[in-house]
Amino acid sequence: MLPADDHALTGDESLVLPAFDAPPSDPMTLLVTWLRDAQGRVAEPRAATLATADAQGRPSSRVVKVKQVSPAGLVFTTRESSRKGRDLAVNPHAAITFHWRETVQQVNVTGQVVLLDDDASDALFESRGREARATAVVSVQGAVLEDEQALAARAEAALRRPHLIRPATWHGYCLVPERVEFWQGRASRLHRRLEYVCGEDGWISRRLQP
Repeated sequence: MLPADDHALTGDESLVLPAFDAPPSDPMTLLVTWLRDAQGRVAEPRAATLATADAQGRPSSRVVKVKQVSPAGLVFTTRESSRKGRDLAVNPHAAITFHWRETVQQVNVTGQVVLLDDDASDALFESRGREARATAVVSVQGAVLEDEQALAARAEAALRRPHLIRPATWHGYCLVPERVEFWQGRASRLHRRLEYVCGEDGWISRRLQP
């Protein structure tokens, strides 16, 4: 058994984040600002935990790369056959959490997930590196792996093709935000929290206790 760990949080908690005292009206604009400011300070600012649940409410989570952030939502990609793809087919709600240890920040976004159209999915596929596209073409994401060497050989053969076409079951998905929370950690545990909830008249913001 591991002993209890109650050490202080690590990271630069000295960042001046004015949004906590003067929240802007739009949380997605604020998220874009936080992401832009994280460049150069955080190793992988677009890496985030995506949490989904199946029809019985059983959760699963994994780290994904958020491809796009806009007022419309957060975009990521996957195959229909993956666990997250299967979850979203029956329960199209999810949460995405960014955690930046270097700056002691988190952002949590929850909402409904919608499937992007073929044109948007094609563009997302083309934006991937060639090796990533080759893997997507030959791998049935989430299926049982019988022969790793055979899979690698198929990926290598796909790389020799002049053009790689997006598999029909590989899509872009967009999490449309309904709730957004911004968090700044402090070693004192007096964390700063700012929550936005989308209502009939737009976004409402409020501070939360730690």
